[in-house]
Amino acid sequence: AEHLRAAPVPAPRLPGTRPYRQWQAMQVTPTASVACTACGLCASRCPAQAIDPERPQTSDRGRCILCMRCVKICPAHARALPAPVVALLAEKLGPCLDRRDEPALYL
Repeated sequence: AEHLRAAPVPAPRLPGTRPYRQWQAMQVTPTASVACTACGLCASRCPAQAIDPERPQTSDRGRCILCMRCVKICPAHARALPAPVVALLAEKLGPCLDRRDEPALYL
């Protein structure tokens, strides 16, 4: 076991593009429709604290990480991304829905 600790371990070669691009936040956040009851559930469950409990109809673009938890847990189904954004995402991600990569294990 001692000889294994002393041997240099080469860095693994993993697929992907490096260096990674700098992450840029989208300039959109989920918004609430008139169906919002201001129950505050979305604000209490937002992991980024991007929703003000006093005004749960809005989201802070600077803090929102687009996890979509607020959309998922809204009991009134009042929160969603704007329709044009959903259409753009569907167009961009549509080709990915037809392709499935096999799982790969990297040790």
